[in-house]
Amino acid sequence: MPLTYCVNSHYTYTLVIMTGGYGTRLQNLVPSQPKILAPIKGRPFLYYLLSWLRSSGTSFDQVILATGHLGEIIQSYVTMNDIQLSVIPEERPEGTFTALLKLIKCINNQHILVLNGDTVFSVDFADMFSTYLTRQSTLLSLVKCTNTSYTKGYIVTSDSHAHYVEYTPDYVSLGAFFISLDILLKYHKLYSKDHKNLMLDKDLLAIEKPIAYILNPDYFIDIGTPQSYKDAQLSIPRIFDQP
Repeated sequence: MPLTYCVNSHYTYTLVIMTGGYGTRLQNLVPSQPKILAPIKGRPFLYYLLSWLRSSGTSFDQVILATGHLGEIIQSYVTMNDIQLSVIPEERPEGTFTALLKLIKCINNQHILVLNGDTVFSVDFADMFSTYLTRQSTLLSLVKCTNTSYTKGYIVTSDSHAHYVEYTPDYVSLGAFFISLDILLKYHKLYSKDHKNLMLDKDLLAIEKPIAYILNPDYFIDIGTPQSYKDAQLSIPRIFDQP
């Protein structure tokens, strides 16, 4: 059965899923396989990622997978399974923000939801998008409170802005944010001569100080480490394979 996604035509945005990393920590468990296609009980993680998006209040009308390492394998899988999305490869890794800026000509909407390609969590994206529009924000970032010893993250001020810090933070990013195309165009012009090796946290979020959308998710699953990937073999099917 082809994997597809649902569209709410009232308000739409472009969904960009960042999948360009090397997945170094998983290479012993899933050699020669991009992380987004890492098997979870016989199905690729991308299958569950799309199932998650369908159930989380998304209203996109364009999906872009920004790929890098082993991107041709992702393209082959998408083509064979008739998944209605665009796979856009990065010729060489130059930073997460650089990768996003290079997608500008491919984006069809004024608003963009950017996601990491290795996590799923409980969230209502419809409410998050409504908050983004209501606040007339050009950048709204999803964060959660943390009690653990992260070495970088965010503090949130009384005006609800998230300030990036490289010391013990109060909040950490969940790897999801809404951003306006105008902001991307501004930075594309600013770095028109040299936009190599720009990172989303230091070169965008730290400068723009986005509105914080604070969430305490019922579940948060990250497949990026060997242990979390092993844990996901049970937790992901338990959540998404319900009859």
